[in-house]
Amino acid sequence: MSIDKITKQHVLDAVDKIEREGIELKRSRDYDVVIDGKAYPPKEIMRYANLLANGTKDWLYSGGEPTNKYLRKFEFEIVPKGEEPEIPATKEGFVQILGTIVNLTGNVCKLGCNWGKGAPSFYEFIKKHSMVIGVNDRMYSIGDLVIITEGQTVLSIGKVLEAPSPSVNFPEYEADFDNHKIEYDSNVNISKVEWYELSEDEVFTYPLQQGICRVHAPYKNIVLGIWHDRFINYWVFQCNPAEFDYAKAVKSNLLHDWTVAAHKDKIKTNDKVILWLTGKRAGCYALARITNDPAETGISPDNHLWKSEPKISLKAGIELTHNLVDNPLLWQNIKSTKGLEELKVGNQGTNFSATRKQYHTLLKLIEANTQNMGKKLDLYINTILYGPPGTGKTYKLNQYEETYFTDRGVTNSAEDVLKGKVNAYPFWKVLGAVLGSRSASMSVSEILESPLIKAKINPDAKTPRNTVWRILQSYADSASTDMDVKYKGPIQLFKKSNDSKWSILEDKKADLADIIDQELLDIAANPVQQPVQSSTFKTRYNFITFHQKYSYEDFIEGIKPLLSSEDAEEQSGELQFELKKGIFYNSCLEALRLVGYDSFEACYQDSVENRIAKFETAKSNPSMQFALFIDEINRANISAVFGELITLLEDDKRIGADNEMWLELPYSNEKFSVPGNLYVIGTMNTADRSIALLDIALRRRFEFKSLYPEYIESEWWASLLEALNQAIYNWKKNPDFFIGHAFFINKPEADRARILNTKIIPLLYEYCQSNAATVKNILSEAGVALKSTGIKENFQIIAE
Repeated sequence: MSIDKITKQHVLDAVDKIEREGIELKRSRDYDVVIDGKAYPPKEIMRYANLLANGTKDWLYSGGEPTNKYLRKFEFEIVPKGEEPEIPATKEGFVQILGTIVNLTGNVCKLGCNWGKGAPSFYEFIKKHSMVIGVNDRMYSIGDLVIITEGQTVLSIGKVLEAPSPSVNFPEYEADFDNHKIEYDSNVNISKVEWYELSEDEVFTYPLQQGICRVHAPYKNIVLGIWHDRFINYWVFQCNPAEFDYAKAVKSNLLHDWTVAAHKDKIKTNDKVILWLTGKRAGCYALARITNDPAETGISPDNHLWKSEPKISLKAGIELTHNLVDNPLLWQNIKSTKGLEELKVGNQGTNFSATRKQYHTLLKLIEANTQNMGKKLDLYINTILYGPPGTGKTYKLNQYEETYFTDRGVTNSAEDVLKGKVNAYPFWKVLGAVLGSRSASMSVSEILESPLIKAKINPDAKTPRNTVWRILQSYADSASTDMDVKYKGPIQLFKKSNDSKWSILEDKKADLADIIDQELLDIAANPVQQPVQSSTFKTRYNFITFHQKYSYEDFIEGIKPLLSSEDAEEQSGELQFELKKGIFYNSCLEALRLVGYDSFEACYQDSVENRIAKFETAKSNPSMQFALFIDEINRANISAVFGELITLLEDDKRIGADNEMWLELPYSNEKFSVPGNLYVIGTMNTADRSIALLDIALRRRFEFKSLYPEYIESEWWASLLEALNQAIYNWKKNPDFFIGHAFFINKPEADRARILNTKIIPLLYEYCQSNAATVKNILSEAGVALKSTGIKENFQIIAE
C-alpha cells in the first residue's frame, strides 16, 4: 500500500461514494474536515480515499493532526468540532448578509440568462439586485450555489441566502421581467444571493445550455473550489539559489517563513503561494500557503543558509503543501503550458502577484506528475532481456517506456512543437510556405530569420545560408539560376529578382495550397500562436533496433554523406559530408540535460563535487532518468558498435561515479562519458544466438533477465503450448528454442489452426532448417493432428 498514490480527486471521489451509498461514518472526536460545504470525520474520509487509491480501507495515521495535515495538503479546511467553517473576509471587511452564517448544502445549480430562445440577457438585471430567478419545479434551497451563465460562459456564482419567493411578491421587478421576456407570475420565483463575479482567469465554460439544471462533477468541484477560494490572493515568492540554500532549508525542515519586500499590505493568512527558484534550473519548487500575515521577525531558523546577511526582516509565515524540491517543474519544460503565459517569474524581486489560474495550472501539472513519482525501475542500469520468440521481450520494453520513462501532464515547448510540425515537410515546401506567406520578396538573410526556417535548419549545419541558397536554386525557374539540370528539383516554384530577392512564381501562387499544403501555409502565417499547444505526455527514452550492418558510426558518431539536395550545404553539386551524431550519443546528451547540463563540455568543465551531487540527486529521482532501448541487441557486432566506449558503460565508470572516466571521441575530438542516469536496456532472441556466444566484454557489463513461456492454466492454449515446448526440448535439449505464449495471448480457440499454420509451423521449419520430417515429429509428439496433403497442397504441413 502506498498512501502517496492518494490524490485530492480520490478524496472528492470518496465523499461522492459516501453520499451516493449513504455510508454511515464513525464520528470524529475533536476535528472535522469541510468538503463541499459539509463536515466529515477526517480519518473516515481518508480510509475511503485509500480504498479507492489502493484497494484497502486501512489508514495508518492516527486521528487528529497526523491525518489533518494530510488533508490540508489537498487544501481542505479542518475545523474544531462544534465550530462553523471559516468564512474568509475581503479586504474591505466582508459582512455576511442577514447577519448569520449560511452553510453550503454542497449542491450546485445552473441558471442561464436568456429566458427562452431569442430573449435578451437578464444578467445585468439580476447582478444589480444580487438575486437569481427560478421556477417552482426547480427550486433552489438555502445554501445552494448557482452558476450564472451567458451562453456557455460562467460569469458569476451566487449563494442562495433566502428561500425562493414568488416573483409577484416583487412588483418593483414587473417591468424588468417584461423587458427580458420573463413570465411575471407565481410559477417564477426569486431568491436573494451572495453574489460573486468571477475574475478573468476564473471564468470557465459549462457545456450544457438548458436554462436551469443541477450541476455535477467535474464542474461541481470547480465551482465549489472557486467559491471556497474567492477571497484568497495568489503570489509568486522567488529566490536565487546562489544567494539562499533553499534545498537544504527544505530538507532540514527549517523553512517556515519568507521575506516580504513587496505587497506587504495585501499578503494575508491563507493566501496561496508559488515558490520559484531562479538560475539554470529555474522552476516551481513548491506550492505553499500563508500561515501568518507579514510581520517583523527576529532570527529565522534558516538565516545561516543565506550567503549574506538578510536585509529584510519583514516575513510571512508559510507552510509547504506540495514539496517539489527533488522533482521541480522546470521552466524549460512548462513555459509553453496554456495558463502560464503571463506568469511573473525570473525578474529581479522577491514577491509578485499571481492568478488563481496560474496556481491551479501548476497544481494540475504536479498532480499529473505525481502519478509517475516513486516509480523507480527495478533493473540494473545495463540489462538485457533474453528468451525465445514470443515471450514478451518487446512488450516488456513498451511497459518500461510507458511506466517509468513517460511523464504525464508535461508540455512540449513552443519551439519543439513547431520543429515537429515543420520537420514533417521537405525543406523546399517549408521555403515555399515562408515566401508564400509574404506579399513582398525576401532576401536569404530575411528567410533565415523566419521561425519556420530556424526550426527546420539542422542545428549542426555550419553554413545554413548555403543550405537555403542551394534549395532555392534547385526549385527555381531557369531564368533565376544556371544550375545544372541534373541537380534541379521536380518542380519550378521560386524566382529571383535582380536584387537577389526571392518570391513565388506568379503562375504558382493560385495553386500554392495544393502544391505545399494549406496547414503549412497557416503555420507560416502564424508561427508563434500555432505551436503553443499542450502535450499530454513527454518521453524520456529513445528506441533502436539493431541489425547486422549497424556500426559505431551509426551508434556514436560518424562522417555521413549528404545525399539529399535539401540538406546539402554547398553549391558545387558535388557529394558533401557531415559529422552526424548517433542515437547513443544523443541519448547520453538527453540524460545530461535532465541533470542540468547543456553539453558534455559544460559537464566536463564543472567540478567533480558538483557532478557527484547532481547525479546522486538524479539517482533517487525517477523523472531525471533517461533510457535507451535496444531491440535485438545481439543482431549487431557489439564490439564494433560500442568500440572503446564499452568500458564507459560500467556503473562505476559513469559520470558522477567513483571511477568516473572520460574519453575523446575519434571524429569530433569531443570529451565524452556516459551519464549515471542513463539506462541501457536491450532484448535478445535466444533462438537467434545463445548468450554463451555473446562478446565477453558485453556479458561482463550487462545483467541478464530471462523471459520464458508462461503457461496460464485457465487459458485454452496452455496445454497445447506446454506439449509443443516439451516436444521441442526432447529434440533440441535447449529451452532457448521454446515457443512463447505471446503467439496465443488474447486469441480465441477458434484461431487455433490459423496460429499453428501461420505462426508456429513456419517457426518450427526455421528451427529444424526446413526438415519437414522433424517438424512433423514435434507436432505429432505434441498431439497436433495434421491434414493429409499431396502435390496439390505442395506437400505442406497443415494442422487441423
